[in-house]
Amino acid sequence: MLYGNGTAEVFSSGIPGVWTGMTPPGAQIAVHYAFPDELTTMPTRYGILYPPGITTVTASYARPGRADLEYPPPGHTSQIMLDITLPSPAGIGQSFLVQTLGANGLVSLSPAANATSLTETISGPALWPLTPDDRIMISRAESSTPAARLTGSFITTPMAQTGGTTTLTGTMSDVVQDQSLTIDFDASSLVASLATDGWTSVASVWSASATPGASVGHRDGVFLAGGEFTTQVSGNYGNPTSWPVVVYARGGAIRSTSNGTATTSLSRAFSFVAPATSTSLELPGIPRTIAVAGMQWTADNTRLPLDPTTPIDIEIGADNVVAGAVYKLELRHFWLGPVYETTRIFELLSTEPTFTVPPGMFESGPPGTYFFRVTVIKGYASPTTGDFTPTLPVAACWFDSNTFTLQ
Repeated sequence: MLYGNGTAEVFSSGIPGVWTGMTPPGAQIAVHYAFPDELTTMPTRYGILYPPGITTVTASYARPGRADLEYPPPGHTSQIMLDITLPSPAGIGQSFLVQTLGANGLVSLSPAANATSLTETISGPALWPLTPDDRIMISRAESSTPAARLTGSFITTPMAQTGGTTTLTGTMSDVVQDQSLTIDFDASSLVASLATDGWTSVASVWSASATPGASVGHRDGVFLAGGEFTTQVSGNYGNPTSWPVVVYARGGAIRSTSNGTATTSLSRAFSFVAPATSTSLELPGIPRTIAVAGMQWTADNTRLPLDPTTPIDIEIGADNVVAGAVYKLELRHFWLGPVYETTRIFELLSTEPTFTVPPGMFESGPPGTYFFRVTVIKGYASPTTGDFTPTLPVAACWFDSNTFTLQ
């Protein structure tokens, strides 16, 4: 498996030597290979790292519901000039965005207080390149109690943009808040149990988005509403698009840790992605412990006497695991190099709470420090037959281990 920084994730296609995935146009990708024993250095840096035998990387910029696009050639000078009348003056607590529906290009606008129109010229890769498959949406969202909401939108007709300046004129419409959602999900006792021994609880938050990839939990799209919750996700929203709506929620506890040269954040948390029509959800299970080669440790920067050249057995302890849930094990590495980095080295899935990590997956010695992320997940089509297609709703609960180094 290959990983990219930011939102980019590139996965094996099943064809030897061919890797596919979605990455933002123009993204710098910090890529690493899933078989570190074939690498001579830790594979995290900006730019492209070619695994052995791979000499070229071909990227396309596909999004759900959108045709492949070529990256704009050098010298691309397209601009968008806005002259959009607002249905009511811009106010405090409002945010304005310009985004390309389908391509997820995003630009924030900052109109003056009480402005009655949006007049601005936009250029740059955030909106490159526009094709007849794309529409531009100018939106207004408002922060209020108990939730933020999309309250205004202006969506263009399909357009092509090949250079020069395109002027967009029109009047933004109010978004009617004619839809609602109510999802029972009581994680308050879990959050309270996690906020101990230096861990700080964070607010449980939710957001609803209209997105073409909603059926598989893809959340890139148009923000509709969001806020905090304790035992129930609920709110009103309007959807000016034709896309279905998906709800994402997350909460838990965090703490910081340092290895003396670099600092990272650890989390104990939950999340779920569900259709807005859902009525109730439950946690898939609560992971509590991890034993590596039979050892458990309770302090950060513990030196574990592991031999990375041999297979390493790992066992996860979890409470209240529901039928059909699976376990995910990630090894993460953080250090202070040219820039601070935290890297996911490998990720394993299992229907049982036990794993055997193959030889060569660790790098020993300073300045590297590791931690495991252990997750219980419910929402794959048929894990027992090897079908890990997301099937909504998907719920997850995870914890990060204390950090460690290799002896």
